[in-house]
Order: sequence, then C-alpha cells, then structure tokens
Amino acid sequence: MLHSPVKPKPLCRTLEFIWNWKCFIESNLTSIPLENHSKYNSFCIVKEQELVKFRAKRLPQYSDTELQPRSGLRLYKQGCKFEPVSAAEFRTEEIKFDCIMKGINRFTAKLPLQRQMEVLDSWGRIREMLDSLKRRRVSFPTLKLDDLPMQQADTDPSVNVSSALLDPIDSVETAISGEQYSEDIRLGDYAEIDVDTDVCVYTSDVATRPWVGRVTQLLQGGKFEIAWFSRRRGRGGTFHKLKDREGNPVLSKLDLESVMFWHMSENRTADSFTLSSFWLEAIKVEYEELDESSA
Repeated sequence: MLHSPVKPKPLCRTLEFIWNWKCFIESNLTSIPLENHSKYNSFCIVKEQELVKFRAKRLPQYSDTELQPRSGLRLYKQGCKFEPVSAAEFRTEEIKFDCIMKGINRFTAKLPLQRQMEVLDSWGRIREMLDSLKRRRVSFPTLKLDDLPMQQADTDPSVNVSSALLDPIDSVETAISGEQYSEDIRLGDYAEIDVDTDVCVYTSDVATRPWVGRVTQLLQGGKFEIAWFSRRRGRGGTFHKLKDREGNPVLSKLDLESVMFWHMSENRTADSFTLSSFWLEAIKVEYEELDESSA
C-alpha cells in the first residue's frame, strides 16, 4: 500500500499485538445476555452513581429521550475487577512452517544460489521472530482502562435520515434487552412536558386503564391536546395510536394537572410505543392509590 499509486498515501502502523479482552470479559458478562442491539445504531454508556449503564437509540440524531431502556442495562457482573489485561495468545504453533518451507524450497530451487539463500534466510528470520513471541508476550504492555482517553461530549449530528430506512421493531420482545437496573420514578415539573411527549393521565374509569397518549399541542391556561394510544389486545406493553373511521387520530384536550407520568415510553414510533413492566406496575399502583383516596 505504501508504494501504490493511490492518493493520499495511507498511514500504516504495525500492530505488534492485541490485548486478550475477549478472554477477560467473557467470564465477567452478566448471565442475562444483551440481545436485539443490532437494530440500534447509537449507543450510550455512562456512569451514574458508580453504576455503568448501557442504553441505545435508533439513530445518533435522535434525542436522548429516545435512549432505551430508561433504567439502563448492566453489561458486566457486579463486583467485576478490571485488572490489567495482558496480550492475547499468538498461537504461532498453529502456523505450518514445515509445509511453508517446503513450498519456499520448491519455489526457489531454480533461482540463483545467492538469491535462494537470501529468500531462505529471510523466511528463517520470520520464523524465529514469530516463535519468540510466545516468550516475549509477558513483556508487552498490559491494557489499563484508566489509561484510555475519555470521550469528549460533542454536539448531536444534524444528518436527516428517514426512519423508513430502519429495520422495524415490532414489539417489546424484539427491543433491546439485557440485565436491567432497577428503575426509580423521577419526580419533575410540568415544564418537562412538550409536544411529542408520551404521558399517562389519571382517570376514574377502571375498565379502560391505563389512559396514555402523546402530546400534540400545548395550549394556554395549563392545557394540552393529546392523541390517545391503547393496547390492541390483552395486557401487553405495546400501545398503538387510536384512529377514527377516517384514519384520523383521536384527540382530546386535558389539563396538565391530570398527567400522572411522562417520558416513560420506549421503542417509540409515529404510531406506537411500549411501556416496560416497571412502568406498567408503577401506573397500576398510582391508580390504586387514586381509588383509595376517592373511596
């Protein structure tokens, strides 16, 4: 490549060894494996209260409110000690040097003696160097995670990519999954509610709970317009946008004070979202407390 006619010239570096990260981390991964992450294209790993949490979103340009799951995933076992990782095994004993040298001897047999000796001597030095790697391995630098550079915060990319190019995520069963941290309900103020925010609202109608939807407009007087979502069947966690016979979304106007929770949804699309078992249980408990206070 260095002598090829391509421009600009490549910058080539010799990779003398690789760290044996796979061997180290395999035994330290959580028993519940990370799954369905291939459908996501942007990942966020952050340290929150001494816990490292992994989340993902469909595209880098999506808002961080799209990161899933809200509680974050644990990727490695609790108490894992990140000791320095040594160089990987070279496995040079698997190289069939005897067969290689037979081929070299056959190839150089008709060359002038001087050239033949140069080629054989070159291959001899390569073999000696590779054979020495096994004993030199202990002298190579180890991988220390604390020595790696920290990623710097950057602005979100402004690339506009159509969601139609993405593989569909049909249900909570095909969403990213793994060993989830326990989630806490975060209290906030209504200023966090904006257009396109998914919300759950209070209702005394027991049969149709939970009442959830997406904010379509913020109105004056502490009100907002909501497009309703509901489950098509059973008691699953996937909710779909309600539409009338003409295909228009079913809308209502409500007071902001009627909102129970917000920013609790995952796997959001234009016409659906999912609620984790944590949030379904939290909503159920809140409705039960409403019933008790009204009795």
